[in-house]
Parts: sequence; structure tokens; C-alpha cells
Amino acid sequence: MTSTPMHLRGKNGTGLELTITGYETPRPDPRTHDPYTDWLRARVKVSTPRGSWEAVGSPLLTTEVTDFAFWLEAISVGGEPGEAEEFFEPLLRVEYRGHAGETIVLRIGFGLEFRPPWGKETEVDAMDHLFGFELDPSELLRAAQSLRAAAVEFPLRPKSTHESRRGG
Repeated sequence: MTSTPMHLRGKNGTGLELTITGYETPRPDPRTHDPYTDWLRARVKVSTPRGSWEAVGSPLLTTEVTDFAFWLEAISVGGEPGEAEEFFEPLLRVEYRGHAGETIVLRIGFGLEFRPPWGKETEVDAMDHLFGFELDPSELLRAAQSLRAAAVEFPLRPKSTHESRRGG
């Protein structure tokens, strides 16, 4: 099962398609609850003026998908949710850089498994490969809706029944 892709298509020729492809740990041990079993696998397709690439990795926890949706939506309607949306794993970073007229400017960075093919092995942080995206507010709203749908498809998994009965 995969989610509907989230698309960000910049007016400047940049593009990001993010598709959640499943949990990193599809069948966690039901006797324990490790929050890191809620990592999500994702595929990105990226277009920048320098080049295009595809990659697969585990960039987000289930809870971060909803946070990311809220952040994008808030920016699209004129809110100020914070300068950057950083995720626990440094594969993806999104920075709000302001408005240019009706256009919203974001910088999106790609690290580790998501870095571009020309990236060096020592450039593991998403800050090493940041690209500007000039977007319509409606583009951010559609992306937020896609992320919210993905959060429904891949929710935070509850503690096991065994632990719940113990009060843990």
C-alpha cells in the first residue's frame, strides 16, 4: 500500500513528489512498543535546475507527516508556523523563506539517502543540498491535503494489547 503522492511544483522548474510507501517496520513485535517502528518509508522524485533524481529512504515518523501538513497549510493561508520544518532524520528539511508577491518561497533540502546523485558521501545533512521552490499557495494546500490523507493511511501504531492490559 502506498499513499497518494504529495506534489510541490515550483514556478521556477523545481519539483518534489513524495510518496509514502509503507512503514519501515511492517510487522513490529506486538509484545513491545518501540516508537521507532513508526518510521515511514518514502520515495522522492526531485527536479531542480541542476538535475533530477529519485531516491528511497525513511525520512519521517508518522507524527511528522501531520506536523508537515499543518506547517504547509499554515504558510499557505498567511500564518507563521516557524521558519523551518525539520524532521528527526536529516533526509528532508523545508524552510519558509517568505513571499514574493503572491508566490511563496520555500527552500527544500535533501540529505543522506535523499541527496542528489552529485552529492558527496560526506554531505549527509539536508542543509548541504537546499533548492529554492517558488510556489502558489494553492500548491501548498494540495500538498497538505495529500499529507493528511497519508497520515490516515499510515497512522501512529498503538501500543500492543498486551502492554495496554498491563497499564504500560
